[in-house]
Amino acid sequence: LDINQSLLVLHFKSLEDEMEERFVGIDMGKRTMIVRFLNKEGSVVKKWHGYTHAEGRAKFLTVLTKQDYVGIEAGALSFVLAREIERVLTAKVYVLNP
Repeated sequence: LDINQSLLVLHFKSLEDEMEERFVGIDMGKRTMIVRFLNKEGSVVKKWHGYTHAEGRAKFLTVLTKQDYVGIEAGALSFVLAREIERVLTAKVYVLNP
């Protein structure tokens, strides 16, 4: 891990105890992504949008926790993001073909 990844891991570990499981849906385009966070009851508890470039993906990782279940619409960048999430957070990630 580089220094940025190490800092992210420490940040996530401090948040893990405060967070419960969420279901995260990501619609990825070429330049942007739209994200919705659902609780166990299926209600939207948070909305997020950002960019798909490396800096945007890194920023997105700061809003996830290890307990999240992440579903990403299949596409070229989807697999890049899925690997980053699994590597940094070890969260459960599913790439789905709609």
